[in-house]
Amino acid sequence: MSFCRISKGLELNAGFSVKMPDTWTPIFDLSDKAKVQQINNKAESYIDAVLSGIKERSVGNHMQGVVPYAVRLFMDPIYNNERKTQHFSVSEKCIGCSLCAQKCPVQAIQMKDKKPVWVKDQCAACLRCLHHCPTFA
Repeated sequence: MSFCRISKGLELNAGFSVKMPDTWTPIFDLSDKAKVQQINNKAESYIDAVLSGIKERSVGNHMQGVVPYAVRLFMDPIYNNERKTQHFSVSEKCIGCSLCAQKCPVQAIQMKDKKPVWVKDQCAACLRCLHHCPTFA
């Protein structure tokens, strides 16, 4: 299969995907609990299909809802701009617990005077800092 190559030059035999609720809050609204539950329920059946495909060593592109290349060309510059840490700040609700700094997968946050400071120009934009914040500061 040639739809994807791993950096070490190995060819990927199969690809699978599962649509989950998107937690990237700058764009997606998760306040509709029924909609989120509906997406989660649908994901369960996809997960079962992925597990079956892996167990059966299925070969092929089994990706569901993959973003078309043309859309990625448009969205990548927007995403790369959103990754700039200059866009991040913390509100007065911050209690200085440092969970944001501890949980950041790219170590882009350090605590100074019990407040988070972004020390890298870009981060993964995963918003793990926000999702682990007990006060959503």
